[in-house]
Amino acid sequence: MRTSLQWILPVFLALLSACTDPVQAELDETHARLEALQKEAGLVNRELTSLNQILVELDTDHTVNAVSPVEGIGYDLSFKDGKVVRVTYGKDGTDGRVLPLGVKEEEGVYYWTVDGEFLLDAAGNKVRAGARQGVDGVVPQFKVEDGSWWVSVDGGVTFEPVASCAEMDGYTVFGTVDALSDPEKVFLTLSDGTPLELPRYVPVYLSFGEPQRNLLIAPGERRPVEYLLEGSAAANAVVTTGTDGTYYSEIERRDSVSGLVWVTAPEEFVDGYVLLNAFADGYSTVQMLCFTRREFVLPDGDSYAFASQGGERKVPYTAAFPFRIEVDNASRGWLRASLGSDGTIVLTVSAHYGETAREGQVRIIPEDNVAYVCATLNVRQTSPFEE
Repeated sequence: MRTSLQWILPVFLALLSACTDPVQAELDETHARLEALQKEAGLVNRELTSLNQILVELDTDHTVNAVSPVEGIGYDLSFKDGKVVRVTYGKDGTDGRVLPLGVKEEEGVYYWTVDGEFLLDAAGNKVRAGARQGVDGVVPQFKVEDGSWWVSVDGGVTFEPVASCAEMDGYTVFGTVDALSDPEKVFLTLSDGTPLELPRYVPVYLSFGEPQRNLLIAPGERRPVEYLLEGSAAANAVVTTGTDGTYYSEIERRDSVSGLVWVTAPEEFVDGYVLLNAFADGYSTVQMLCFTRREFVLPDGDSYAFASQGGERKVPYTAAFPFRIEVDNASRGWLRASLGSDGTIVLTVSAHYGETAREGQVRIIPEDNVAYVCATLNVRQTSPFEE
């Protein structure tokens, strides 16, 4: 009998082990999956904290000062207030399942959403995200329990189920990140399709209404050049000017981002330059305006005589800049001037019956400096009593 028991006991233990191994394996697999989901819930919460910090930066008008790629994962966004937020595109840099939690803006305030609908708290109020007007939003918290994902909007005091674990296995909070296509913005798309645009910090820079080189100016002429401040801190920039020592310059600000730099050339003309400097937030830019001589040449002189019966005369000229013609107010009834198709100025004078001669002026005014007369044509018409 002892011999039989010695043989049966090992067999029984072997059969028992064969029955329990699949059960244990299933328990181990479930435990491992639960651990993975719990870990994933922690990652979700971390990503939602990043998203909420981004919304805080948007609400407080903080720009992205720097974008640093994180190889295979996404980007670190450095904001104006010193905060650094890591944004990953997809799950560890790859596509993942859509997280049903997103955000929606309403009247300037961001709120959390689930499947596109506003997430509500226990009192039925929409749950705010970010921070606006001194009111901080709430960062939802996720956990895994009883085969489902649960979310809390009261700091983990209470949770509500939002999806089964299978539906959210392999989550992603951020769908796409575009930090390269636009130098002034970073474009984020959440996995639920919500788009976000983050303004990037652009150091102050200057642009002008005309080319910066070969700006025309005559001896003693005072002329303006329009400037525009651009960049994230343009409205706060300080603008100064300097010259090569022969020119004089001064700033006339129109508003916080635009104005004129008035430049005066020396009476004894030389080519010269003016410097314009803009400074804001520790950044500065210096631009140079280079000037050359403006010349309007009248080969036949600037005085033209007409008999009393009037007539027409073509006046040759040479000019390398656009200009307009203006007759003085007192002479407009009898004197006209226009540009001819053959590169001349056409003077037209009507008949005169008065007892004395009459005189008028035709002024040449550059298009880039309407306050300056670069040449004057003097017209005199005799009286029939003088002839």
